[in-house]
Amino acid sequence: MQRLSAFPTELHGEGEGVEVRVSLVGNVDRAIVDVLEGVDSWLVENELGSVRVHVDNRVYTLTPPPASGR
Repeated sequence: MQRLSAFPTELHGEGEGVEVRVSLVGNVDRAIVDVLEGVDSWLVENELGSVRVHVDNRVYTLTPPPASGR
């Protein structure tokens, strides 16, 4: 949620079932890019395998980029 501080956010659930809901403000296209970049850097920093992202009625699975030099 800290990475998304530019947007109104709400935390729902507990444990592994935690969901962060983000309200997009301003230019929606730019806001989506900013949110996805924040989620991507969070995945890399925490060495997570993937995360599901819901945008409107669609679900996307984000995975971190492959580590360079491997």
